[in-house]
Amino acid sequence: MLKLKHKRKKAGQALVEFALTVTVLFFFLSAIIDLGLAFFAHQGLKGAAYEAVSYGALFPLRSDGTINTQEIRDRLRYESGAPSDGTGARFVNLFDLDNNGAADPASVQADRITIAFVKSPVPNSVPVDCANPATMMRQFCDIRVSVRYRYKPFFSFASLLGAQWIELTAVQQHTLP
Repeated sequence: MLKLKHKRKKAGQALVEFALTVTVLFFFLSAIIDLGLAFFAHQGLKGAAYEAVSYGALFPLRSDGTINTQEIRDRLRYESGAPSDGTGARFVNLFDLDNNGAADPASVQADRITIAFVKSPVPNSVPVDCANPATMMRQFCDIRVSVRYRYKPFFSFASLLGAQWIELTAVQQHTLP
């Protein structure tokens, strides 16, 4: 009789230990998966920013002499695939940068996508205003594209680690050829 009580106690203890261990392991596994997906999303952002900065370095100005910011922004956003036809093969939806399920208005695009022409870090270079198309000198100016994306973790209770969103940022810079 004493042995039977001892076996039940051991089985109950093992069950409780297993439940606690599996809970902790599942939490760590979900955190690893979420961080991997966030890293994958960040790589997508970097690729899109690189595509935009490459395009902007080749075509910084429109035919009328103004800065080509809208086409550079469109190049960045379309790098992730088309918004509504379902053919987008990328992981990051750059048409929904704040990740709220709706297409971004122009104000969110302007806040989360920054395109700037800056003086390149060339020693002994002449002073140039790179933001002005009339005085932009190609060898002394760089284009810098920055994009911010709000990544929502895949597992709902992963937000126990802190914030509900992970803010991802990618910046690329290239000298105008």
